[in-house]
Amino acid sequence: MRAGARAGVALAVLALAVAPALPVARAATSPWSLDETVGIAGDGAHATRAWHIAYDPHVYSNVWTLAIPPGATFVGAHDGTGALTAAPPSHGQVTITTRGSPFDVDLTEPLTTNGAFLQADAGPSAAKDSPTSVRFDLPSGWTLSGWAASSGVAAPKNGTWRGTGPFFVEALLVPRGTVDPGPDARGVAGGVAREANANVSARLAQVDVTIVYDTDQYSPTWLIPLPDDAKLVSVTAPL
Repeated sequence: MRAGARAGVALAVLALAVAPALPVARAATSPWSLDETVGIAGDGAHATRAWHIAYDPHVYSNVWTLAIPPGATFVGAHDGTGALTAAPPSHGQVTITTRGSPFDVDLTEPLTTNGAFLQADAGPSAAKDSPTSVRFDLPSGWTLSGWAASSGVAAPKNGTWRGTGPFFVEALLVPRGTVDPGPDARGVAGGVAREANANVSARLAQVDVTIVYDTDQYSPTWLIPLPDDAKLVSVTAPL
């Protein structure tokens, strides 16, 4: 997990950046760009994904076939004039007829639960030489607690990740009204800290073990041996 990760909190990364079927070029290629903005829908359970695509109409056709990210639903497309014609999505793709000017594609996707967080995904589906960017536009009270991105993608500047070609970003979000305790002071950079407390009675002993680890160094999956005759009661995360 990259910048924004916290000791004691793990992020499981599984994402797919899918390149689109390119529009037909009429002449030597000139890179087209795709900028993605991710927001939160009013129900608090879905993410909105808006793609802004700019291109040279002297180079590219006005018919575009784009891959819809897995799990996302195509909502519509429009430009500065109004709605654009789009064929019904098929086989994970949508074909849009533009008016030869920059246009926007609107998608929606359910937020998923990742431990104690809600996870939102982003990933510009673009050509390998396309300038691309991603930013998260969160409602008041929501917090971007951690993130992970494709290999080679630099940390965000002014809240925006930038790259060339397809890449993905996964963000862990804390909704409004949920307190984020921040980094655990017991964490050790590059290491693991363990702390145990035992409550002993005449009949049994209850042992509470806390593990704080560097999520940049360790996997989110842990194999912890249980002592003989011990029973696992519960596992909790910081939130």
